[in-house]
Amino acid sequence: MKNLWFCIFMFICGFVVGMWHEGTSSLILVALILYLITLKLIYKKTIPLWFYLGIFGLFIGFWILFFSPGQNARILAESMKYDYISISDFLSLGLFGIISRLNIVLTNAFNQNPIFFPIVSFIVAFVYAFWYQIKNRIFGFLILVLSVILFLLILIEFPLFAYLMIFGMFIYIHIKSKDSRFLVCAILLFFYFLSILSTFQLLNLPFRSRALGVILLVAIIVILNKQYLQNKKIAYFIISISLSYFCYVCYCYYDLNSKWNNLVNLVNDAKDSYKGEQEWISRKIMNTYDVQYLGYGIDIVVPKEQYSFTYRGFSSWWHLSQDTKNDINQSYAFIFRIRSISLQ
Repeated sequence: MKNLWFCIFMFICGFVVGMWHEGTSSLILVALILYLITLKLIYKKTIPLWFYLGIFGLFIGFWILFFSPGQNARILAESMKYDYISISDFLSLGLFGIISRLNIVLTNAFNQNPIFFPIVSFIVAFVYAFWYQIKNRIFGFLILVLSVILFLLILIEFPLFAYLMIFGMFIYIHIKSKDSRFLVCAILLFFYFLSILSTFQLLNLPFRSRALGVILLVAIIVILNKQYLQNKKIAYFIISISLSYFCYVCYCYYDLNSKWNNLVNLVNDAKDSYKGEQEWISRKIMNTYDVQYLGYGIDIVVPKEQYSFTYRGFSSWWHLSQDTKNDINQSYAFIFRIRSISLQ
């Protein structure tokens, strides 16, 4: 009976993951199928029922997400953006055009990442590849510092080349030392590249849409530092930091929710006190869509202290500015059906 409930649970989990994100879910599905084939055909392992049901649930969730009417409507809306490209247009770019497009997609994604991930990966790979060959530790430390500075400059100017350097170092260390950790990290980094390339139809995506890539990068850091993480003191320290950060984000979310409710009340009070008639207002939403709506002819100025946030990681869409013609400000005005809104 417990096994039955676990199978149902795994099917539901797979279904939820399948409905997460088009590019992410498709890559996870492909990775799991390849993993299943490897276990079954190469290692001759017996695969439990819950594993099959998890993959099947993921496939069903992805199928519903990808072919839903809302998804088609969203794709149609996204196709109006200036940086969107259809698959047929992408294939007609030619070899150099395709390479250029993919290079821009990868570079934009890498520029969004915190430099912590590539720097730590490079330091660990450098230590395993060269550190033990240098007998003079002081000289070796100086070489390491200079190498990190050089890598940081490359990362800033040529992020794609920097990540490819890390990938090459992982492969080199695996071939040289037969350490399977670096092969696993290289595979994870390869899937990270694929997760980015799957979004080639849009050049600029918000960082929140790259959750899978961040998870893969975190997994690489964990694998590379496994021996240190097995130390209880270090493990407890990381857990404490993570829980503290989680509590901080929860507090920021509560603060954000309170300020949003106050903003809504401020707008509603202005609407209630408005004596004139509603008028037709024209706005350009997301720098793409020309919209016209019937709204209130009022201009709201929000005190900055009432709508500022301590945590900037939620979304850029919360950040009002003093410019009423700013894209986000115009979107707020459209949502509230008013003429304009801005920070003081």
